[in-house]
Amino acid sequence: MMVIRILLVSSIVLFIVYCNVTYADTDTNANSAHETLWSQDLTSRKRTLTRVLKASGKTCQRVVETFYQGLDENRAAYWNARCRNGSAFMVQFPRSRFENINILSCETMSDAGIPCFEKHAQFAER
Repeated sequence: MMVIRILLVSSIVLFIVYCNVTYADTDTNANSAHETLWSQDLTSRKRTLTRVLKASGKTCQRVVETFYQGLDENRAAYWNARCRNGSAFMVQFPRSRFENINILSCETMSDAGIPCFEKHAQFAER
């Protein structure tokens, strides 16, 4: 039952993030989900991240703050989202649209030495 729920949530999240993205781009280093978020105005970005978090089962009525941390060596993009209820998450958008989006609490990230809402040397700029 848990496996079916995870697959369903992953499918919903991927659909939400990628439904308006064009994949005609021949740049193999492109991260379409990140490029979509990057190009959105702040209000749209908050709405998109709210939908991603809700679809994954996280308790987040509305994202009130976003922060782009950067890209890792595999071109996965790291975005932070703070919810109105005070919870905060790191959302990792992999380069490939066929990989799962990863979401961790900012508390977990801080314990790992990578606090949210800060730039870090291991992440490249856009």
